[in-house]
Amino acid sequence: MPFRLTSLLFGFVAAMFMDCESSAVNAQAPGGTNQTADASDDATASLPEFQPTLRDGMTSDQQMQAVRSILGNLEEERFFKPSVVSPFVFELKPLSKLGNGGQRQRLDVWFVAHGKLDDIEEKKLMDDLTGPEAKQTPGLPEIARALTEAEMKARDLKFGDQPDGSGRAYGIMGANVLDKAFVTGVTSSRYRKTDDSIELFLRLSPSLFDDADFPARWYPISKADDGALQLGKANPYTDLAALIKVTKLAGVEDGLFVEVHVVYAEPFGWFEGRNLLRSKLPPVLQDSVRKFRRKLAQ
Repeated sequence: MPFRLTSLLFGFVAAMFMDCESSAVNAQAPGGTNQTADASDDATASLPEFQPTLRDGMTSDQQMQAVRSILGNLEEERFFKPSVVSPFVFELKPLSKLGNGGQRQRLDVWFVAHGKLDDIEEKKLMDDLTGPEAKQTPGLPEIARALTEAEMKARDLKFGDQPDGSGRAYGIMGANVLDKAFVTGVTSSRYRKTDDSIELFLRLSPSLFDDADFPARWYPISKADDGALQLGKANPYTDLAALIKVTKLAGVEDGLFVEVHVVYAEPFGWFEGRNLLRSKLPPVLQDSVRKFRRKLAQ
């Protein structure tokens, strides 16, 4: 599987969820110990937070019941209307408290688009779910990349097409969180397409949290005297995973149900208790959802 698919999902986390950029790990990141991957590192490993709203094989009635569970007071007719400006649903909620005043958060986004499932790949529409293309930020590490063959071999990692039809990959990632923090680590990802859906899943690799070269860490960002951004002391960071799934709606002609789920740790040191993400999310999400619908309809 091309690494591009891995970076797409993290791009969503970075560009939409965090309104930031996808970048590679700083070469100056402090090292841990060399590790190899085990079963827990597999991107297919289940997380209770990531049971998709729509599962493959559901009947039309089962799909509708599941969709109604996330609509709240939103009218079904408006949600399913084949329009670029139809509403979407999103939730940002705390899951649990972390030490030192931090919290574990979950972001969910749902919307309906109209078109063919095959067009998602052919028109490269996953790009529009990932927000704007990542750009280099002066003073911060370079753009994300896939692990090299040598790096894969050193960690006993395998990737490519699997017997179940999925594709898997590993890469180095990072995220500039509103110029407040920078998150790094090694990600594992899985891409799978069936007759009913397309699914892309990514997480920080548990068995590589303390990788010698690319450990999972977050760094406070500050400004130097000349205004350039610079990274501070490294802190452990182990909680980031995301899923995008696009599913055919059995009872809606050319209807596609799109769902995005992200779980992440938000240390107190990022925003010192302020909820900066909630105010920034709606306009960014709206722009990406409308762009996705518009291109799918072309």
